[in-house]
Amino acid sequence: MADDDLAKFHRPSRSTDEGEYRTRRLVDLVLLLVIGLPLMLGAMALLGHMHELQCPAGTFLTDTLRPDYESLGMFGAVLGTTALIRLWLTDHWTGLREQLRPDNPNKKTPRWAYKLAVAAIIIGTPISAWASLCRFCATPQGLTYRVEPEKAEHSYSWNRVIAIATSCSQGGRGSWHTRAETH
Repeated sequence: MADDDLAKFHRPSRSTDEGEYRTRRLVDLVLLLVIGLPLMLGAMALLGHMHELQCPAGTFLTDTLRPDYESLGMFGAVLGTTALIRLWLTDHWTGLREQLRPDNPNKKTPRWAYKLAVAAIIIGTPISAWASLCRFCATPQGLTYRVEPEKAEHSYSWNRVIAIATSCSQGGRGSWHTRAETH
């Protein structure tokens, strides 16, 4: 057999394959963090401002009554946006495409991956927006809250509030739930 025939069947050693794989995954992880982390922080700040805008002037404490849904929706929307940006960069930036797809750098991302990212955005954004409308606002005049977005907002002066209870749910991360009892 000629040397060219042997080169055709030569495969790099397993350690070389693993090293290249780890490098590709590390580049992918850094790319996702560089895109996703600022998006997540920005979305959290945006939701905080949205809570403040929904409350009357002079509000000193505001939060959502549906933190799990708000976080889940925000995470889905941010994850979809991050994936969409990463897919687009990989398809349009030749150097990045060659780094992440060394075996076939000319291969474009399948359309289903873009559709999945857009679906995460389309599903996550309304869930987060809906949950952010379920909120409470504490003002010097009293307490205002809305349990469901489609229900009316309830306002109570502080002399009608019996108690405000705050508890930490059990679990590794713990989440805060606030409720008000009125006459």
